[in-house]
Amino acid sequence: MKILLALPGPLFPADTGGKIRTLNIFSRLAKSAEVHAVSFADPLLDTSAIAAMRAAFASYTPVSEVK
Repeated sequence: MKILLALPGPLFPADTGGKIRTLNIFSRLAKSAEVHAVSFADPLLDTSAIAAMRAAFASYTPVSEVK
């Protein structure tokens, strides 16, 4: 099974209840399914969050906001 997870931002750092819950649910699903995630993220400011998302899921695509 393949799952696409569309988020407003990276789940790391997991510092709020919503991020913690979502991360727990999809980390467990990632053990038996292919989870791909996409969210807005600044490649310069969110480098550690991007690396953590790529480690947690099959793929992670950060999208830069157009200003």
